[in-house]
Amino acid sequence: MYESHVTVESDYDEFIEICTLNKLKPVVITGDTGSLMLEQKMTSKFHNCDYETAYLEMNNIANLFKKVIRKKLEKIISKNTIIDFDFKYKEFHSKFEVTNHDLFKNIILENGGHISVNKIKGNNFRFFSTRDEKKHNEILNLLTPYFKYLGTIRECVVYDDNELIDSNWKCQDCPLKKYII
Repeated sequence: MYESHVTVESDYDEFIEICTLNKLKPVVITGDTGSLMLEQKMTSKFHNCDYETAYLEMNNIANLFKKVIRKKLEKIISKNTIIDFDFKYKEFHSKFEVTNHDLFKNIILENGGHISVNKIKGNNFRFFSTRDEKKHNEILNLLTPYFKYLGTIRECVVYDDNELIDSNWKCQDCPLKKYII
């Protein structure tokens, strides 16, 4: 299973319309996403197929937009997956229902994670992300006593044509290729 993201520069209404017409999930990320961009408009689509087909479908999505900033393809993995394929870096994203935004933010920032919110879904659903699984699990353990945990997605990024978008990521573990999660 793959997930593609196509990040675009677009008028908000036009972006939503293109996503709706093409049955794509629109995501408008705000917050400390690890990027210098204050807001990212991106599509999200799951592909239940092989890499070549997912890559082709991602490019077809990109062709729907006038200005594409990034194309990114992620392989979804589960715990204890043996990684026997090449990838660029890994990401871990956990979703919480949050009412005390300051406490959530402080815990994550003090422990080296990144915070984001999909502004389309509303302010009370927050994500935190890391590229280091050990750090992710540490932050997860700090958050779960205070907030409703909604799940974690684990990904190996297999294609990213603009890694500089995430120029604020700091991780010592990113270059590792084959290991057990």
